[in-house]
Amino acid sequence: MAAAEPNPTMTTLSPPVLLMGFCAVMSAVAVWRLAVDDDRDSVDVGTVLVVLGITLGTVLWSAVRESWLTWTERAVIATAGVVLSGIGLTLIVRYWRGPTSGRPGSNDLETSDDRL
Repeated sequence: MAAAEPNPTMTTLSPPVLLMGFCAVMSAVAVWRLAVDDDRDSVDVGTVLVVLGITLGTVLWSAVRESWLTWTERAVIATAGVVLSGIGLTLIVRYWRGPTSGRPGSNDLETSDDRL
């Protein structure tokens, strides 16, 4: 029995394209959750921006691998991904310890002299 000859019109998705699709879905979920959340803060916004930046990184990888887009368009996508990720990381780092209720010991991560 002879092996089946591959169909020349059938295309397969490369790993970067599959990862791009996954990241796009995760970005949509992150943006949706941010939009419907009543108790969002700056860390949540920063996280969504980092996810969007990573998604743009996978779009760039796919564009280079599959020869999509011009070099100018790729540069715009790369710049947007770096800027979004940078802003997101800045928000996460800046607001990670968020506001507390103002009472000493209200944050479990803080240590006071009483427990030392």
